[in-house]
Amino acid sequence: MKVVDPAWPLWAGAATVDDTGPIWVAADESGSSGENLVDPQGGVFAHASVRIDDKTAGDLLTDLRQQAGATQSPEAKFSQFKTKRGREALASALAPGGALADCVVITVAEKRYLVVSKMIDLLVEELTHDRGIDLYSNGTARNLAVTFFQDGPRGLGELWEPLMAAFVSLARATQRGGGEKESVDSFFNRLGRARWRCRRSSVEPLLDLLLQTRTYADDLVLSTAQRFSPAWTRS
Repeated sequence: MKVVDPAWPLWAGAATVDDTGPIWVAADESGSSGENLVDPQGGVFAHASVRIDDKTAGDLLTDLRQQAGATQSPEAKFSQFKTKRGREALASALAPGGALADCVVITVAEKRYLVVSKMIDLLVEELTHDRGIDLYSNGTARNLAVTFFQDGPRGLGELWEPLMAAFVSLARATQRGGGEKESVDSFFNRLGRARWRCRRSSVEPLLDLLLQTRTYADDLVLSTAQRFSPAWTRS
């Protein structure tokens, strides 16, 4: 299926109406901090898209604002719907049979879960794949991520957050916001301490696997540096 036609991108000079042209989809996110998944501003990232044209959206927003009793500027902000009336109006629009039913997709992700998922995808899966083990076909990778996310904070205590931050620093191309970029040596030193002090038997097998992935961590750091370095610096 061809998603983008030769006329893309399309620009609308007037209010869009779905039955007179292409289907219009609006998207927005909340809580994004880019590569910095351990930022202190919030642990949840949300992305939502809605299939709606300007005419329909304008009428619906006016109605929602009236139901919520919003009196602020015309620009829609969630703060206008934080009251009980506002939340009920939004819930009604999103519910089956509501004005936005079947038109909206909302994805919510916990950032620490994204971190542990990438630890498995970029390190553990590489190790097990080379050993002829498929972590994805039967859901093992996801189960490992869920277990580590749920039991890791209690099992590792004060070592949990520094380990999350260390992996993010290790895997990203550059270090921003101060501090030194995590090295492979320092990351595996943290892993070793975490395994030694782990207080959850459910977490120990994953830490054991991670401690065997140093070669793959070296490859990850090298490939990331090459991918994001200026072309003139590459040999």
